[in-house]
Amino acid sequence: MKTLLCLSAFFLVFLVNCNVTDSGNDLTLGNRSYTWSVDTLYSPPGGWVYNIWGSNPDDVWAVVGTGNETLWRFDGIEWEPWPERVASGLYSIFGFDEDNVWAGGQNGLMYHFDGETWELSYKYEKENYSIEGINDIWGLSPTNFYAIGTAYSPSDNMQIHGFLIHYNGSNWTELYFAEYDIQFQRLRGNHNDLFIRGTKLDYSGVTPDTVIIYKYNSGKINEFLSRTSDQPGSLDLNTIDYGVLILEGFNVYRVEQSSLESVLHLNEDTLVYGVSGRSSSDLFINTINGMYHYNGVNKKPLLQIPNDMPNNVFRNLIFKEEIFFSVIDFNSGTNLIFQGTLNDKE
Repeated sequence: MKTLLCLSAFFLVFLVNCNVTDSGNDLTLGNRSYTWSVDTLYSPPGGWVYNIWGSNPDDVWAVVGTGNETLWRFDGIEWEPWPERVASGLYSIFGFDEDNVWAGGQNGLMYHFDGETWELSYKYEKENYSIEGINDIWGLSPTNFYAIGTAYSPSDNMQIHGFLIHYNGSNWTELYFAEYDIQFQRLRGNHNDLFIRGTKLDYSGVTPDTVIIYKYNSGKINEFLSRTSDQPGSLDLNTIDYGVLILEGFNVYRVEQSSLESVLHLNEDTLVYGVSGRSSSDLFINTINGMYHYNGVNKKPLLQIPNDMPNNVFRNLIFKEEIFFSVIDFNSGTNLIFQGTLNDKE
């Protein structure tokens, strides 16, 4: 069901990650005038949207971790569940065009879409380990992309291990398997380096969890940034203008030749969860109080949702003139997909 929103802003409480499909180099000052609509995706029981990806605004996919419908498609007019049940649960999706899309799911399973059908293409396996799922997929070309996920071993108290695999156009290869306790959650990169965001969980409740961004290059993985859960602010990873965007606390950086170049400092009176955008002057800032937009000059509210609606945004998708945001509505047990279309003028 699609609803047109007449409000200029909607408030959210969420955690966001982003896929950018168009460079924003032609935008000198970010436009924040959008017309909004919202669709409801219901995949009972408790099927939450984990990720969205699209080749263009008229061809967008959403994957669901569990429920009756775990794969949805938007054709520019409406969202519909895929007629066949591809998998019992899907966590990640990424592609290169409408005829070449990959989805990662439970048990290390990778599925491929050729424009007509979805087929099981690969299963990641590790001796003496149980594979939980493929958490994220990202890459530069159909013959050079990556996936990350998590595994555990019953022999080491169910400790979680992250892994990284690579596809060269013909075969999948394991590049890295963490022998320590880490959950790999987010994957992005540039032409030189690959970055992985992971979390070390503290199960005792004595010490805080630690979020870490690793840099992977030529078979080696090194800690790039880290932040404990008791520190104010967040540590998030995105892409922008085909480069890497990092939020550390209340500071937004671009990665330039493995160093951090400052983009924006945010007010510390609001908890910031994530930053994404088309360019450094067209940023979407996700806070505990709502979503804001930075146009290169100032920051103003963009979307607003009622404060009594518990919700969580997992993923967004940004095109040149349209944006999609995935929101979980815990009150009604549904997924909301907000679609914003840029107006010609502010």
